[in-house]
Amino acid sequence: MSFIQTDTEAEKLRNAIALEELDVVLMLQFVVSWAGEGKGLTELSRLNWWSTQLLDVEKSHSRLLRMSLAVEESREYWEHNDSSLSKKDIEIIAFEKRWFGNKSLSRVRTILRNFSDRFDVYPIALEVLQQWCPSELATRQNICHWHLQLSDPIYRQFSGVFLEQRRASSEK
Repeated sequence: MSFIQTDTEAEKLRNAIALEELDVVLMLQFVVSWAGEGKGLTELSRLNWWSTQLLDVEKSHSRLLRMSLAVEESREYWEHNDSSLSKKDIEIIAFEKRWFGNKSLSRVRTILRNFSDRFDVYPIALEVLQQWCPSELATRQNICHWHLQLSDPIYRQFSGVFLEQRRASSEK
């Protein structure tokens, strides 16, 4: 896999969606998600539209160790997940149909639990992902990165604060 893009590949990416439009969409998604949180999961009561785990994750220190971005698994989840089925039914179907390859039932449950915390709490975004199902690897990586930032406070701190501080200190 090469990370060097040719002019035609770069043009395709630029023409897919304007960066300004993407920034606006992502900002709106984050603001609505953050503002909609209800009291109980956080110390702050926002608009109380729904309960999410945007800020607080039980045992967040171990969640990231159990599963990182999981780009290919996320794609399978977007393609096959059916919100009309129970979580137990989805577990069995995902295991039997090998959505995530040759993984044990226990591992499939862990993956599904993590994806539920990452994607199901944003049902509109999940619906868009299910219909769109992006095929470009870079796009899928970015989507997984953003959803992991939203759902995991340690990853959010690392990617949003530490890396920015490191970049700023290296520019001095």
